Amino acid sequence: MVTLADLSQRGQWTEAEVNAAAAKAAAMSNNDSDKALQTFIGETKRAMHPSVRSHVPALVSLRDLVWNAETEHKKADKNAPTPCRKAFARAYHMLIQMFGETQSGRILSTHADVLAWAEEHDPDLDLDKVLKRLQGIRDQLTRFYTDWPVDDIQVCIDALNEVDKKTLRNARAGNVVEIPAKNITKTDTAPEEEPAHDVAAGASDILDDVLGLGAAA
Repeated sequence: MVTLADLSQRGQWTEAEVNAAAAKAAAMSNNDSDKALQTFIGETKRAMHPSVRSHVPALVSLRDLVWNAETEHKKADKNAPTPCRKAFARAYHMLIQMFGETQSGRILSTHADVLAWAEEHDPDLDLDKVLKRLQGIRDQLTRFYTDWPVDDIQVCIDALNEVDKKTLRNARAGNVVEIPAKNITKTDTAPEEEPAHDVAAGASDILDDVLGLGAAA
């Protein structure tokens, strides 16, 4: 990537020349599938892009600095946070994404810049993934409710059905989002003949188990 970026910079390659060079680099690579080749071509184009090529050496050095520092921190303390490794499977993947940020106009130039950027890419904060996790919880509760039709469980299911990306985004930003009461239904049931059993408390225990809160407590 550094060599290609340097060639592009010294030759001030046009888009057509960048495309030709990417194709030639792909022909010399060890990738043996069409998908892998297409991915590699796209990555080389990023490195040779006019907005990126002059920054590539500095980005590689910065990537090495941050990644190696994280490695040393992990050696010293196995519980040390590793935002870069959490966000990116490999150092190479992180570098390619750094090229992409530069191409879009955001140039990462310091250790702090990279750490903040990596935290933004924390997979735990990916709205699509978070929503998928939440839907999994809802589906699990739905299956549970089929066998154990507790009113409070149905209320939770109805509430979860109202949560979308906007709701999650606002919650993350600290904005309280209230789900309209009219969208939550609760089935009327006859009073329990055995009042000694606390349904609400039972439902809370069930939710704790599903969400893993019992273990955390």
